[in-house]
Amino acid sequence: MEISEATRLELVNLLQHLGAKIGVSDGGKDDLVREAERHIQAIRDSVKRIVQCGKNDVFASYLLDQLESLATVCIDASTKGVLRVTEHQFGTAQLLMNAFGDKKLFRYIWRMLPGQRLFEDVAWRKHFELTSSLAISGAIEIRTLLIMPDLRACEAANIEQVLGFFATQENMSAKIVTNANWDACVVDHGISADCIEFGIYGANLLYEASAYAPVSLGSWSKNAVEIERYTRFFEAIWKSQTVAIDNPVAAQQKVRMSQVMAVDSALERRHGNAQSPVHDSLVRIEERIEADAA
Repeated sequence: MEISEATRLELVNLLQHLGAKIGVSDGGKDDLVREAERHIQAIRDSVKRIVQCGKNDVFASYLLDQLESLATVCIDASTKGVLRVTEHQFGTAQLLMNAFGDKKLFRYIWRMLPGQRLFEDVAWRKHFELTSSLAISGAIEIRTLLIMPDLRACEAANIEQVLGFFATQENMSAKIVTNANWDACVVDHGISADCIEFGIYGANLLYEASAYAPVSLGSWSKNAVEIERYTRFFEAIWKSQTVAIDNPVAAQQKVRMSQVMAVDSALERRHGNAQSPVHDSLVRIEERIEADAA
């Protein structure tokens, strides 16, 4: 289906609203080195002044602890290919697209609870909007394993809306796995019990979420062995007809992303929060796409 130029422009504006300015230059390695050295020099100069107060000074004690933590993070990132983060998300669509490399396939799991908010975590909501928008525009493909208590959960209004979205949008597909089957597969494949959800970006990057409350905690990995291991695990479940159940929803009308967002927006309105500007943009874009197709 062809999308009009006006619709395409508004979709780009939406991605920009999500912090996704496509086409920003990465800069060369020399520029990155100079930028890093500038920050390191600023730290070095500041530390020289602060430590003059002695090791029992609260400033010196706190900052040295922070430097030790940062050094550990940097060493793990450079030697192990692992980056532990708090409330981190892709800031731009360009960063997200670069994460995939040549293979633009995003695999991830999503734990679903009947009757509950879909996006309790703000970072996850923004990530879902961004990746789904890119899939709808044809930039990437998405495969999702929805983990839920049992198959009856598919009848819950919030989950049914998500299933309808995946069933009717291009470049997006989802299958269902019950908690019992998932837990058994995790043990069989030796996946860490600390990993509550994960996402695989092509063959280049792996994200493992370890907590969402009170803040999001997780780690990024470029370790090729780990990425391949999680990919094999995901694909083994995806291809198992006894474990991964095909999406049971066959919606007659296309379910739009704005309708998925509205599941939580309704709760927000009941608590006195204003409608999201992203939601308004999604509604306009989707209405224009439908008008173009008519």
